[in-house]
Amino acid sequence: MPHQVIVHIIGTTAMILVFTAISLYAFSVLAQNTRTLEKELFQRIADSLAAQIYTIVNMNSNVSYMLDYPPAGIGGKEYLIIIGRGADLANQYPILRGTGIGSSNSYYVVVMDLYQQVYSYSEIKGITQLKNENGEVITVSVFSSKHAKKLIVSIYPNRGKSVVLVSEGLK
Repeated sequence: MPHQVIVHIIGTTAMILVFTAISLYAFSVLAQNTRTLEKELFQRIADSLAAQIYTIVNMNSNVSYMLDYPPAGIGGKEYLIIIGRGADLANQYPILRGTGIGSSNSYYVVVMDLYQQVYSYSEIKGITQLKNENGEVITVSVFSSKHAKKLIVSIYPNRGKSVVLVSEGLK
């Protein structure tokens, strides 16, 4: 009889270990897929926002435009929209240092998760200077996808085509 108990203990332990191994593998695959999808979504958002700002700058008229972007990422997660000069972005966010934007004075849109692990970026072509609504030059400006109901970009050609005012809309 004690022999059967030992066999059952060994069998049950083996089944638990196999189940645990399969579960861990499934969760790691799921996490990797979620991260890949999140990076692709962030790249689309960054490309879209950079293209929208570029288009607004090239309109050559006084205009205010509400930028279009999803309020939440994969699984309803909040994310950050960061607009800034490449060198300043690399100084403030160490994860961006190895990307090549740190040596650039161009402006970029960076979309990043709150934990600064998953990110994507896109260069805003044709912009030499961004200013906020107070006329101060923007080095890095951070917006939350959930707390900012809208991002408004206004262009005033009479102040120079390179001036774009970025402000956070009220919720």
